[in-house]
Amino acid sequence: MTDRPYRDTALDDIPDQNMLASELLARLQEGRSAELIAQIPQIDAGELHRLHQLRYFLSREHQPWQQDADGWVTLACLCAPLGVQLMPYHLQEQRNPLWAAQFEQVARTLWAGVASDDDAARQQTALFILTELLSWTSYPGMPAEHALELLHWAVQLRLDSGLGLSFHHRCGWHGLLDSLSDEQLLQMAEIGGELYLDCMSNHCARHRDVALPQRWQSWHDFFRRHPDYYDNSHVQDDPGLALLRLEIREPAAPSPARLISEMYHLLRHADLAYTRELLQRALQQDAQLVLDTLQRLHWCMSPTIARAIWEARFPELLPSLVASVLQLSPASAVPLLSEIFSAEPERVQEATPGRLAAVLEQLPAELLARLLPHFAPLLAGSTSRSLRQALARALRTFSPQDIAATGWLTQRSKNLQLACRDILLAHPDPAIAPLLLQLHQAELDLGSTSQIEARLAELGITAPGAVDTTGMSRLQALEARIAGFKRFSAAIRPLDEQHLLALFAPLSAHAARILLHLAATCEEELPPLVHQLLDEIEPAARARLCHSLLQHWVASDGEPKQRWVLRLLEGNGDDQLVATLAEAVSAWGKARPPRAIIAVEQLGALDSLYALARLQALRDSRKLGNQVRNAIDATLLAAAERRNLTLADLCDELTPDFGLGNGLQLQVGAQCWEVRLQGDLSLRLRGSNGKLVKTLPAVKDAALQAAHAEAAAQLKTISTGLKAIAREQGPRLQAAFLAGRSWEAARWQRLFLQHPLLRILGRSLIWLIEDSGESFRIAEDFSLVTVDDDTIELPEACRIRLWHPCDADAQQIAAWQQYLADYELQPLFEQTGAPATLPDASRWQDGLLRVPSPVHTTQSRLYGQMAKWKY
Repeated sequence: MTDRPYRDTALDDIPDQNMLASELLARLQEGRSAELIAQIPQIDAGELHRLHQLRYFLSREHQPWQQDADGWVTLACLCAPLGVQLMPYHLQEQRNPLWAAQFEQVARTLWAGVASDDDAARQQTALFILTELLSWTSYPGMPAEHALELLHWAVQLRLDSGLGLSFHHRCGWHGLLDSLSDEQLLQMAEIGGELYLDCMSNHCARHRDVALPQRWQSWHDFFRRHPDYYDNSHVQDDPGLALLRLEIREPAAPSPARLISEMYHLLRHADLAYTRELLQRALQQDAQLVLDTLQRLHWCMSPTIARAIWEARFPELLPSLVASVLQLSPASAVPLLSEIFSAEPERVQEATPGRLAAVLEQLPAELLARLLPHFAPLLAGSTSRSLRQALARALRTFSPQDIAATGWLTQRSKNLQLACRDILLAHPDPAIAPLLLQLHQAELDLGSTSQIEARLAELGITAPGAVDTTGMSRLQALEARIAGFKRFSAAIRPLDEQHLLALFAPLSAHAARILLHLAATCEEELPPLVHQLLDEIEPAARARLCHSLLQHWVASDGEPKQRWVLRLLEGNGDDQLVATLAEAVSAWGKARPPRAIIAVEQLGALDSLYALARLQALRDSRKLGNQVRNAIDATLLAAAERRNLTLADLCDELTPDFGLGNGLQLQVGAQCWEVRLQGDLSLRLRGSNGKLVKTLPAVKDAALQAAHAEAAAQLKTISTGLKAIAREQGPRLQAAFLAGRSWEAARWQRLFLQHPLLRILGRSLIWLIEDSGESFRIAEDFSLVTVDDDTIELPEACRIRLWHPCDADAQQIAAWQQYLADYELQPLFEQTGAPATLPDASRWQDGLLRVPSPVHTTQSRLYGQMAKWKY
């Protein structure tokens, strides 16, 4: 207030809003009210409105209304006739009788001054009074009679101005409603319209902590008289009112289904007695509708509703109760389920199998023992694998006699037999063997039979009825064992072709079909018989087989019904699969994300450096959607955790050498070929005669054709992989260059100098020893040389990073540029010509860039610039 550059300036000439507010208060305090009354109308109304926005720009202690609240009220009353409201909302807590009287006088004066024949002016003035001034006419502790008088005046104002009592115009009478008693609030609600709505909200706020049904008990008669009020805007926390509306039968009422649904939603907040009472009344109105609603809104079931149904034993609702309780959290469901099953164990048959599996192991053991006789119909009628497995885990502590007592082993039900299989296989007691033998006699599928036989073998028991394999080889014994099996799944038909079945050699076509059948029909893990058959195929042949199966699946466009073939890939495939899977991810990345994610998971399951490197390269592809990228991120993170590496360190490792660093050799009969990587990244084969050839020489011996094909496939995979990996090194190393990534000397030598691919690609790169600042490159003989071609040795404890021109002077930059030109080296990326001008020294602090100085601009210029940036 002491610094007043605008003391004698006309108010409409003061450009600064803060100064204008301060000057208005100062002149008011100096007794210049008449001057303000004359000059305020000359100020642009927009400027006056913006005074209200000073709260966004000034701290609380500098806001003018905090310095002189009473003076600011006087100013607000002077500006009100201009249609300007200056009072900030947070001054509401300071309301008092003096302020209320001032605003009431202004409001009544404004209304009295409006011409009776000017409808537009009357509506505009009424709106301003009701929305901007009325809230300031109340204060804490206001007499109820005065509040009622103002409320009736406000209602009459709406009617006289033509605004009406509809919900379209909000009023500031909430403070007035706070001064009324509950009975007076109900009386005002009778007027209807927006006033009813606000009276209802006010009652809800003041009685929020009162339990139902007392919270709205006094309003029940009100809604019986005015059911249409409930329809227009109903109470959101009393289910009894929804039921009351259902009981008032009239054509205009909402549909019974809607009202029952509302009641059911709101019952979650009621106590047990009220819930039981309302359910009883609702069932009397329409029992079938209540049942349909509970089934349709099963996810809204609450512990209170469930307990009310159980304790009242409502016959209409009991049959669906168990299934509804299973929708609750286990912590809420288990106690009530224990109570229900203890009283009526046969109700376990009403459970949803999948959801029962989630709580089964939490039921008391003694209760579970009582329930076992009643599980048979549920298990026989369900294919739920989760229920079978949960039951198997729960029964691990039961004795074999308890399991035999259920009588399940004697029943001819496929689902029940599968449940017995899971239970017996999971049971740790060796005394379970007689039951396993009994189950073995049942007509189980071949996969289940092989699982039982494997478990019996662990117990030292030979399955009865086994084929006598004396004098047979292992393969002959397997073939004899499966010779009688003739029923194959229809899923294997697309693969039942001679050229595919031949890949299973030395297995017969019949054994190959059985292997495919077991893979297609098993639920999750491959049965032991599958592994026994696969073990008869040579590892290289298994890899070729897996590649053919994968190509079949990809050729079917990732058909979900053929996805079972991927089960055979685990542990049997190699890097031959990588290119096919990577192409599938790229092709399906946006069109079929779920199928692309399956291919990502298969690459992750291979877990080779080549597979993970292709995933890393795919991560930045524009052909992939976010779902697929997220799956790649999760796969790479899991691979890093398996190796105890950070994700950044894993990415450094993802440059496979395909065995070239260990002297890779290809064997074809007696002939051995050493694979060598050339300086142009092509491959050459060096035979025993010392000559280098580009391709694997053909062989005439038919017995060597398979080995030749295997070696040729391996060579093709390496060649394709090298090209793919080499393409990724430029962007990867440029990112490390820009980020200033560094490596310990020993790790750098392993990753770059000793790597057969990177030490070739890295010849055009310039490196830097961080401690000494000395730069070098990898020479053609893989020694380390400076720009003067002097050989250097790396200190043991140093760190290496890519040299950046900002680390060097102009002379050194020019020397390296000339060096690369003389040796005709084509850099992987622009290194010597990278931008190297550093910010001014004043912009640095402790080796870091300081925060840039703020840029001041106008809003219009900012919008224009952001539009150019496409924001």
